[in-house]
Amino acid sequence: MKERINQKGMRRARARATDGDLYYDFRNDQLPDGNLKLLHATWEASRDGDKLPSRAHFDPVTMPPQLLPWIAIFDVETDPTRFRVRLVGTGIVEAGGLDITGNYLDELPGAESVLARSTWALENRKAYYARDLPVTWAHEEYQHYSVVGLPLAIDGHDIDMLLYGLSFGF
Repeated sequence: MKERINQKGMRRARARATDGDLYYDFRNDQLPDGNLKLLHATWEASRDGDKLPSRAHFDPVTMPPQLLPWIAIFDVETDPTRFRVRLVGTGIVEAGGLDITGNYLDELPGAESVLARSTWALENRKAYYARDLPVTWAHEEYQHYSVVGLPLAIDGHDIDMLLYGLSFGF
């Protein structure tokens, strides 16, 4: 997988079968949305050196309430590797007109790019940011969305969940 560095200094990678570039090794000030910045900053503050934070660091009782409607959590299952949608925030459900909680990504029509980005995060053990992705599945009039994907690991190393923050735009 080739990487490039764009003019804003973010490293960029192309994931298989995605509809956009993934940015990694990015800074918070490079994110376009306050909620994405807050979620990423919370993830960064929860890291311990090279160790990834766990789901326990993102307790809905203590998280900023404005983030909750815009997050999603996927369980990472192994043998074979699959992603099961554990939680989808109400803002995402309302924007998309569909609650996919409990479904596997590989069984959802049109989820190939989300599956590719999830696989990339798992294989590379890195957070990523993708911007201005086309919205083709929402019943609202949104034209694009941005997403930050954050790996979580109960033991600090082996990823067992992926945490996502989404931001929609016209």
